[in-house]
Amino acid sequence: ALRKPSSIKLQQFKFDYAMLLSSYQRYEKALETMLSIDLNDKLAVANFATMRLYQLGKLAAESRSKLALGVENMRLYAAIPETEKTISGEWIEFRLAQLGYLQTGDDKYHQTINKLRENTSDDYLKSKISAFLSEID
Repeated sequence: ALRKPSSIKLQQFKFDYAMLLSSYQRYEKALETMLSIDLNDKLAVANFATMRLYQLGKLAAESRSKLALGVENMRLYAAIPETEKTISGEWIEFRLAQLGYLQTGDDKYHQTINKLRENTSDDYLKSKISAFLSEID
């Protein structure tokens, strides 16, 4: 069995592992794992390439590391046609504002986050925003 070619899709495995780490709030390790995905393996990456952009932004924000990379990937995700996205615009807006605030400390991002919390009907997003604001206030 060890001599036979592996049937495991390594890039998919890495993506799934990073998502598992994220679910256990191991954001820094999840970010490292997500970054280790070989993007040259186009066939393997095709299934999750779009979601990887969002996840890199999210993991950068949650781990408070590689913030510029997070902003770049979140902007790339935001530019994707709506039909190809699975994450709502409100979450994208929150992550961009969160990353912006963490990067610069600029009050305009804080205001954007507060406004989003007031206007969203997504209870989970409200709780995530409240948790973030309690960390930074």
